[in-house]
Amino acid sequence: MQSKKKTEIEFEHVYADGVGYVMATKNRKSGVFDLQGKQIVACEYDPEFIMQYRMGFRVSKNKKRGIVGKDGAVLIPLIYDDVDPFFESELNEFVKVKSGEKYGILSLKGKMIIPVAFEWIGEENGLLKVLTADKRCGLYEKTGKVIVPANYQWISDSDSRNGNILILKKEDNSYNFLNKN
Repeated sequence: MQSKKKTEIEFEHVYADGVGYVMATKNRKSGVFDLQGKQIVACEYDPEFIMQYRMGFRVSKNKKRGIVGKDGAVLIPLIYDDVDPFFESELNEFVKVKSGEKYGILSLKGKMIIPVAFEWIGEENGLLKVLTADKRCGLYEKTGKVIVPANYQWISDSDSRNGNILILKKEDNSYNFLNKN
């Protein structure tokens, strides 16, 4: 990486992420610069590691995390204990958020897709799979619409080659089947 801009020594810590941004700490607050020295994210965040994602940067303030876009605008407000973008191609416009010990899903536009009420949330064939405190599974669409209520002991992809079936098991050992389409 090369930059032709020089700055005065005013930062306590500076590191490059290797793909086009420089994270810096000044007066014990962190921010982000591009390689030309233009500040993208103000130095107003907790001095912990700023993580770069495709859509922006995970930052924290007062021990709460959020995401600031590459234009400096706040995408996900800094009110969560953790934020974790999905890397799967079908879910890359969503962020898993954690508050206390519960998880939910937000869109990058800040719209709540799944409320912060679940023990775990993951991806299952382009759908969002949830787990309740009493270990029940359910499925949501990316719009937040409930596809399968959280009434199942487990939900799994069938092992058949090119199969389009999800298997849903109830606690009484009964099963339901769901076409992925």
